[in-house]
Amino acid sequence: MAAASTQPETYAHALHNLFVGAGGLFIFALLAFVIVQYIRRRVRHGEQDNVFTGFTLADLEKMRTNGEVTDDEYKRIKKKMAERWARKLS
Repeated sequence: MAAASTQPETYAHALHNLFVGAGGLFIFALLAFVIVQYIRRRVRHGEQDNVFTGFTLADLEKMRTNGEVTDDEYKRIKKKMAERWARKLS
């Protein structure tokens, strides 16, 4: 009789181990997915940081024409823009 009572306990124990293992595997896969998505977003965000999103030289000339910047400011900003583009192209 003792042998018959241990068989259901062994089956229950194996079933328990199966569910615990499957749950652990699911949590691991979910965590790996979240980490990969985080890294992908960081990489994509880093690529976007290199894109120049400021105003153009034509915008700067309009600002000078409209009196929004002085001639000295225009020359200084134009020089900085040229330096920035020279660094990016080299």
